[in-house]
Amino acid sequence: MIGDNHQIRQHKIFRWMLVILLATGFGVTIGFGKKVSLTEIPAVVQDTIVREIGQALIDKIDRDKDDDEIVYEVDAEDDGIDIELKISSDGTLQKKKVEEEITLSELPQVVRNTITREIRNLWIEEVRC
Repeated sequence: MIGDNHQIRQHKIFRWMLVILLATGFGVTIGFGKKVSLTEIPAVVQDTIVREIGQALIDKIDRDKDDDEIVYEVDAEDDGIDIELKISSDGTLQKKKVEEEITLSELPQVVRNTITREIRNLWIEEVRC
């Protein structure tokens, strides 16, 4: 009987310790991998965004953690051009990716000739450079 009470008490203590550990663990991660607004980010990050995307419309900004560093990932779009940025919390641009859809006729003639010669009648799904 005394052993049972001791086990019950240990079990309750263990459950509370687990609850506390989980709560503090979640508290540390709250705010990362989260969508944020332009006004919620540091001014130096805002400056980098404006400099890199110009008048493009911001689709979303995510605050995340990358190798224990806070980073901001920005998706923007401007007249069919997709822009992705990754910016550190000190405003340093870590990555910029720009994608634009174009037609085959917009490529230089020498490039079109090479494509036509090499792929013949195959369907072109995507070209990256």
